[in-house]
Amino acid sequence: MTLNEQRYFADVLKSDKPFDLAFLKVRDPLPAPPSALSFREATHPYAMGENVYSIGYPLSRLLRNGARMTKGGVSAASGMRNDGGHPQISGEVQPGNSGGPLLDHDGYVVGVVPRTISPWRVLQATGGALPQNTDFSLKKEPTLEFVQQANAPAYAQPSFGKAGGLEVAGRAVAKIQAGLVSSGAQGRDKMVVRLNCVSHWDIWYRFQRFVLTAYDYDTQEPLFAVEVRGGTTWSATRRS
Repeated sequence: MTLNEQRYFADVLKSDKPFDLAFLKVRDPLPAPPSALSFREATHPYAMGENVYSIGYPLSRLLRNGARMTKGGVSAASGMRNDGGHPQISGEVQPGNSGGPLLDHDGYVVGVVPRTISPWRVLQATGGALPQNTDFSLKKEPTLEFVQQANAPAYAQPSFGKAGGLEVAGRAVAKIQAGLVSSGAQGRDKMVVRLNCVSHWDIWYRFQRFVLTAYDYDTQEPLFAVEVRGGTTWSATRRS
């Protein structure tokens, strides 16, 4: 889990795969209380035509490794096959948005973004049409019910009607990456190393140059490169 550019390890206490919800417990105490989002009052449901904002970490391995917000609107009160629990919304939803909150213009949480529609399935079903700005949200009520089932004391913690504005969301939304991490591996960054080589053929392959490039496993950011050429080693550091 990454929050405010700091990495933490957490355990999944309860999950709901269809809704893409998980209740996490951070292994180590946070250095300071994080910013928190507030839910909108049940007496003020969001309506068709209202502006909404999704926030998450879409395509973070290709784009900036930070939270990004997208503006859209409530297109319909129901979703696929008149599903009233998943209103249709417009705006761009990419991998990395799933599980992120849906906010109104004041920064109140009005829902969760669990999925987007599959363009290829729509293409097959319609004979050639591709969906545009067709995504869906999960209403906040199932999210709160999930928290209540996961941990009753935590269910008493969410606030209502105390939004701090959209600027708070960037500090309150964490990037979650799934995977098994042993307790002894905490604090160790993971790398991926790629080997490139240049060779030519006469009687056999003769290698002229090797280049080893290390990348951060999570962000794919290049860390350093080492080149071996003609018996001489050259190194280049990209990031300390």
